[in-house]
Formats: sequence, structure tokens, C-alpha cells
Amino acid sequence: MSAYDVKSIRARAAGWNMDRYYACVLDDKGAVQCQVNDSDVGILGDGRVAAKGAFDTKTKRFVMAEGTAVLPGPAAQVAAAVAHVCARLQTGELRCWGEDLYGALGNGGPRLPQGAAENEPARVSATPVAPVGLGKVLDVAASRSATCAVDEANSVWCWGQTSVIPASATGQTPVRLDLPKATSVAMSHAAICILTQNGEVVCQRGRAPGSPKDRKSSFRLTE
Repeated sequence: MSAYDVKSIRARAAGWNMDRYYACVLDDKGAVQCQVNDSDVGILGDGRVAAKGAFDTKTKRFVMAEGTAVLPGPAAQVAAAVAHVCARLQTGELRCWGEDLYGALGNGGPRLPQGAAENEPARVSATPVAPVGLGKVLDVAASRSATCAVDEANSVWCWGQTSVIPASATGQTPVRLDLPKATSVAMSHAAICILTQNGEVVCQRGRAPGSPKDRKSSFRLTE
């Protein structure tokens, strides 16, 4: 990151995405620092909806727009997806910001129907917001337009546009999944994997895209 001392950045906490030309990292003081090439979805988390880098005529290099997310306290983890970011604070609270087309922020914003995003103005939050009804969390993951987290009771919650959520749910706010107690979570758009309390890896695939029925399948990874 061009304006920051790389020695002070925890690489293990970095999240990045090339589709929107942005990156966010967690520094050693718990601040989430982001930089972006060109964005109009509030990806910096500092209150600016639009941010754009510029070409420096002196150095002959492109300088990305930079900002620090406005969080209520230091963060312990950051997860970045296509156009939204979530940070787990050291207190366990979760905050998310950026694009909210399909409820990826979890704060109850209206969700667009499947395939409508290209014809609708972007719904964004340029400052971090708290997912509705979610307590403190142990881990968080993000993918495309969805987010999942493990709470302090070791339950797994997901929201946004992901097929692992029951078809009857809107996805605008966190939905608890029927999975074993977990300590950490990883996800893609169509699947989720958790590390259980007894050390097993359990994965669940979601229903087929556009299917009105829940046809999930689960499996355990073994040696």
C-alpha cells in the first residue's frame, strides 16, 4: 500500500479483490486501511461513496485513493469480497460496509431480485454498519455478495446472496444455518465450510441457482 509502512501491516489479515481494484489490510494498531483504483460503492469505509485514484505526473505512477474505515474500536480481522468489506472488532462486534445490492451488509436493507442489479442504482453504505440481530463473533468470511460468521455460541450465520441460505429467507439479515458448532468459517458463493469444535471440517453445498427448493448436501473431510 503506497502510503503506509509495509512493516506495520499484518499480511495475514489482508483482504483484496482485483475485480474492483481495491485492497484492505489490518494494521498493527487494529485500523482497517483500504485503497482503491476507482469505486462508487463506499469501499474505503471512511464516509466517501466515490473515490478515485490519480496519475502522479512527478513519479509517473498511478496513486490509488486511500482511506481508513471509521470503526468504533480496533479490529482483529478483516474479510473482503467483490464490493463489500467486513471487520471483526477486538470486542467481537462486526461491522460491514460497501455495496449492499443483495443484503451483503446484513443491516436489513432492501434486497434486489435475482438479475436486477445491472439495471438498478447501487445500494451502498460508505461507513461501517452492524448486521441486525447478530451478537459478538469469533470469525467472519465474505464472498461475492454474501457474508458468513461464527458467533460466540459457535453457531454459523450467513446473509446476502448465497445459496446456502434457506430459500424461504430474504438474506437481508443474518440467518442461522443448521450446521454443527463451529470455531471458524470459509465460504464461496455456493458453498460453506466450517471447522467444528472437535476439529472436523464440514462443508455444505447450497441449492441450485434459482431453485425455489432447498436441496443442500453436506459432507465431512477426513484423512
